[in-house]
Amino acid sequence: MSLLSSRSRIPTGGLLPTGGPAVLAFAILAATSCDHAGDVSIRVDTLSGGRVLVSNLDRAAVSDSATIRLLEDLRIGRAVDGQRDSPDVFGSIVALAIDDAGRIYVADYQSSDIRVFDATGSPIRRIGRKGEGPGEFQFLSGIAWQQQAGILWAMDPVRHRLIAFDSTGTLLLENRHGDYTFTSIPWKGQVDSTRLLFDERPKDVLVRYRVLPTGKIVVSDTLHLPSVETNTYAVGSKAARALNPVPMSPFGVWAVTPGGNAWLAVTSSYEMHEVTFAGDTVRTVEMRRSASRLAGRERDSIAAAVGVPARRLPTYKPVFWSLNTGPDGRLWVEVGAGDVARSWDVFDRSGRYMGRVESPVALQRSTARPVIGAGTVTGVVEDAVGVQYVVRLRLPGQLAHATPGGSG
Repeated sequence: MSLLSSRSRIPTGGLLPTGGPAVLAFAILAATSCDHAGDVSIRVDTLSGGRVLVSNLDRAAVSDSATIRLLEDLRIGRAVDGQRDSPDVFGSIVALAIDDAGRIYVADYQSSDIRVFDATGSPIRRIGRKGEGPGEFQFLSGIAWQQQAGILWAMDPVRHRLIAFDSTGTLLLENRHGDYTFTSIPWKGQVDSTRLLFDERPKDVLVRYRVLPTGKIVVSDTLHLPSVETNTYAVGSKAARALNPVPMSPFGVWAVTPGGNAWLAVTSSYEMHEVTFAGDTVRTVEMRRSASRLAGRERDSIAAAVGVPARRLPTYKPVFWSLNTGPDGRLWVEVGAGDVARSWDVFDRSGRYMGRVESPVALQRSTARPVIGAGTVTGVVEDAVGVQYVVRLRLPGQLAHATPGGSG
C-alpha cells in the first residue's frame, strides 16, 4: 500500500482554488523537449524530473470549427402506457454500463434490477431483483463494466456487497465491499482494463482493489486525492440537518486510465494530473482557459435559489465539472454547469487537445452519469413529465476514427 508521498506530490499551483487561470512559466523548465513544433496550439515539454507537461491552446474559444456535434443513433424507453413491466419502461435509472460488444446495461434503482439491451436497443434479459439472496439487491446504487475481464460489477451499499456477473447475467461472486461500510450514492466506482477496481473513501482517499483467485476483494493501493476546503450551508430542519457545498465551489475530481493510473484535478483550474499509485505524477495536461466570473444576476439568482447570501458564493465559476476516460484512453473533460451534461473537451491519451464535443440533448449527470465508449456517449434524458430514456450518441467520422496519441 502506498500513499502519495511528499517528494512526488501533485504540483499545487494549479490545484489551489485561487479562482484565476493557471500561468505556465516555460522559462523555469530545467529540461525541455518539444513535440509538434509546427502546431502552435499544443506544446509538449519534459521537465527535469521526467514529468511530461502538455499545454493546449483553447481552440474552442477562438473558433467554432473545433466543435464536434454528437449524433443520436439510438433511444431506448417509452412512457408507461399500461406496460409497466416492459423492459424499456424505466423507473429511476441510477447507472449505465457498456460492454465490449456494445450491449447496454441499465441499472434501475426503483425496480432493483439491471436491464440488458443489445447494440440495436433490443431487450435481452434482466439481471438481479429485489431481495437478500445471491445476486439480489436491497439497494442497487451503481454498475461498471470491466473490459477484457468480462465482468459487470454492481454495488449494493445496504448489504455492503460488490457483486460480479458475466454478460449473460450469471453470478460470478459476491464480496463485502472492502474493509469499511461507506460508499457513495450513486456509486462512483470505476474499473481499469484488468481485474482492478477503484473507489473513493472518506477523507479524500482513492482506493485500488484487486480480486484474488478465490474471488475475495482486497485493498491493493491507496492514493490521496486533491483536498479542497469548501464552504457549506445547512439544509433541513433542526431534527435532520445536512451540509451542502455552496454552489459553484471548487471540488476535486478523478478518473481512471485503462492502464490503472489516476487522473486528478480540482475544478477551479484547468489542469489534470496523471498520477501512479506509487505517487508519481507522470503527466500534467493543461488548457489555457481562464475561469469565468460569477457575478450580476446569475450570482444573485443562484444565491436566492439555495437561500444563502450572495457574498458566500465564490468569485469564479468552476472551469470544468468532471473527468471521464474512454476505453481508448481518451480523456473527456465535461464543461458547462447545472445538473445536465452537454459539452466536453476531448484529449487524446497523451493529453493533446482533439476538440470540443457537444450533445444535441441534455444528459442527466446527477443521477446516472454518461458513459464514454469507443466513439460513443451513452446517457439518460428526461422528457417534460420526467419519463427517462437511454440515448446513445455517436461521434462523426473525423473524431471517432482518429488515432489517439501517446502510450497512456
